Amino acid sequence: MSTETKKTIKVAVVGSGLAGLTSAFLLAKYQPADAEFEVHIFEKSSVLGMDAESLTVIVPGNSDAEKAKEMRVDVPMRSIQGSTVHGVGPYAKLMKFYDHLGVALKLHDYSYSFSSKTTGSVGPQACRTNTHMLYNGDSGRAGVGIPSTVYTAQDFKPTFSRYIQWLFATLVLVIHYIRLLFLSRPASRTPTHLCRETLRAWTQRTTRQNFIFRILGWEAFVADVIVPLFSAVCTASIADVWEHPVAEILDYTWLTLDTHHYHAAHGVRDIVSRLASPIPQRNIHLGTEVDALIANPSESTASVSFTFAHTKNSEVHIISGFSHIILATPTRRSASLIHSFTSTLHKGSPLRAPLEDAICKLDSFRTFKATVVTHRDASVLPGHRSDWRDLNLVLETSEPAHEDEKAGSTTRLTPGCAMATHIFPTPSGPPLCQTTNPVLPIHPESILSQSVLDRSVLTIESKVARDSFSRPLGNNEWTQGHLQGLKMHETEKSAARIWFCGAWAYGGIPLLEGCVGSAEIVVGGILKSEGLGHSPLI
Repeated sequence: MSTETKKTIKVAVVGSGLAGLTSAFLLAKYQPADAEFEVHIFEKSSVLGMDAESLTVIVPGNSDAEKAKEMRVDVPMRSIQGSTVHGVGPYAKLMKFYDHLGVALKLHDYSYSFSSKTTGSVGPQACRTNTHMLYNGDSGRAGVGIPSTVYTAQDFKPTFSRYIQWLFATLVLVIHYIRLLFLSRPASRTPTHLCRETLRAWTQRTTRQNFIFRILGWEAFVADVIVPLFSAVCTASIADVWEHPVAEILDYTWLTLDTHHYHAAHGVRDIVSRLASPIPQRNIHLGTEVDALIANPSESTASVSFTFAHTKNSEVHIISGFSHIILATPTRRSASLIHSFTSTLHKGSPLRAPLEDAICKLDSFRTFKATVVTHRDASVLPGHRSDWRDLNLVLETSEPAHEDEKAGSTTRLTPGCAMATHIFPTPSGPPLCQTTNPVLPIHPESILSQSVLDRSVLTIESKVARDSFSRPLGNNEWTQGHLQGLKMHETEKSAARIWFCGAWAYGGIPLLEGCVGSAEIVVGGILKSEGLGHSPLI
């Protein structure tokens, strides 16, 4: 069939994170014989969202003869865990999609340090953390390290005594880890029991179940190791992790067993370039703040109303003719846009009930504002360089920061979090670090960039709400929920529809896997609503 007779289906994608870009890419690359998709992307930032906060840093050479070079730093750092075998790991769909895109992945099995914030230490030279565990990565195959506190502690215990104490603590840690893996096994779980159970309730229950593990400090293991680790994974507060549905945490623990860490070899910019390549530049609307969704009854289409975000000009612009609108924005923003549209409907409209239900479900998601600081301040790292690892976690205490710690700092502190600092490998000079959710102030002169990002946090309530957008089929497979493809017109013929995607709109912990998985579901739903058959999209 000739191009002139093809039906053009116009789609608006609001938001250009991984979910939005994946949706746009899948639609733009789909080429049926009798239709074509015209995809428009609306992004508030001046660059496409997935790379919006990243920066370029000048890294000095290793010697006078070696010139300084540029290094691209992704903000936030994005790493994934998986296997070279497709379908294995918590990022199975994402890794398959990256392979389809031709994105090169670089193996990097991260090591970790676990520390706590020391009390009473003030001044720039004071040691502000106390390291108690070193994990050398590679899914445990690289073993653990001996923290400097074992051989440099300023107390009266002999070094040998502290070493024996550390050896015993390490043995207990291994025993706890083995039990965690056993409890994470799908075969050892009761799905109906875990469905509505939080990590806190699960910890209390599993502590009561076994007297020996109660004596060995099972609760302390969860509090000192599992909670800070998942505070970093979920980019959430300690309190949020304790109230997180435990089933997703156990799934993640089990799926990461015997996997490796990877990151994009050429950074997020390369991924964005590949995803945006099939979209004409004229259809990518950067610096646009979408403020309303408008139904066009005469054509059964919809319009997107927007203003330009980075200018003083408040003139409203409208692009019309959309058959589908994909909201790939944070849940609060999606709820706000749906609410503004619902307010234009008359009270008796049959469209109101599902739209209001969607607003209620979207509002049930908690959003945590995560702070990400890229800097060169080594004072947030463990006090002894031998304790430094790729990722350095510091557990916040209940004690507030000293006034002199607060003074002169421009860092947005996030008390009640596990601070995670990633050290980027550089040939020379002070360490290049990226700290997420700082609980210690960072020297202002060392800060290269600071960003505040919205992160959806899963709760028992929002987990139930999530099933309305993507419902589980079993075996880590998900399908379209009843609140996808909501109609914008009271008509039997093809009406414009609203769709939702994002990390929050898919199974598991809200991570990159959910962005790709939910985008695939939405695109599949759009194709089905248009009567277009398709093979698996990813």
